[in-house]
Amino acid sequence: MPQKRSTDNVALSPDFPQEEEFAIGNINPYSYYNWWYFPRAMQSLYSKFVRFENVAEAAREQWKGDYLFLCKQAMLNSEMKRSKSLDGSRPISAVLVSKNPPNTGRIKLLLELFPNARFIHVYRDPLTVFVSTKKFFWATHLPLRFHSITEDEMDQNILAIYKRMFEEFDEEVKLIPKENLIEIKFEDLEQEPLSHLRMIYDKLRIPDFEKAEPRLRNYINEQSNYLKTKHSVSDKVREKVFRSWGHMIKRWGYDEVK
Repeated sequence: MPQKRSTDNVALSPDFPQEEEFAIGNINPYSYYNWWYFPRAMQSLYSKFVRFENVAEAAREQWKGDYLFLCKQAMLNSEMKRSKSLDGSRPISAVLVSKNPPNTGRIKLLLELFPNARFIHVYRDPLTVFVSTKKFFWATHLPLRFHSITEDEMDQNILAIYKRMFEEFDEEVKLIPKENLIEIKFEDLEQEPLSHLRMIYDKLRIPDFEKAEPRLRNYINEQSNYLKTKHSVSDKVREKVFRSWGHMIKRWGYDEVK
């Protein structure tokens, strides 16, 4: 296994945390990430297995059961055994933290499973999101795909799915109690990570920040030599992103992207 991702220098290891969408795809057929193998089906797979549209109720319930099982498995694997679990059925000692991009389109479904879940929405310059996402998707899917797709088709898939996902997020985020939601600008988090982590702990009522702070500080210091990938953006790409994602750009204060 390579030590870094080729597209952005992010460190890789089998022992590192990973998006659970990959694991879901290993235990049932209802994973959005099946698009890596069938890229032309990216939009239909989003409709089916993020939004569960026109899918049998049994499949939706199986996904929920498998997802809950996966969460419990991860918590047990981390030896979390003392305090209440997410659904109150098993004693564990800590909070499960999930970072899974497709879950942005599953707020209502997640609240069915975890009514008291707390959400951290980290938003970023949409232009950077598009360019880095395309670079990562394109490079990674090439050795995995069972059929071909053009770069223009990939662009259209990314633009359409992100636009739809955040429109649906805007509706479903209203279901989250205000005290259980925090929204943070990525660039601010990047500049002052420790102060923003403290704010997350405080806002979402997560205890023991003082105990976690030394480890957080050490991790942040370890990342000080990380070199971000620099992206060049053509006027054509800039115009295409602004045309499709203009509402996100304006809402989050990135009006300089034109």
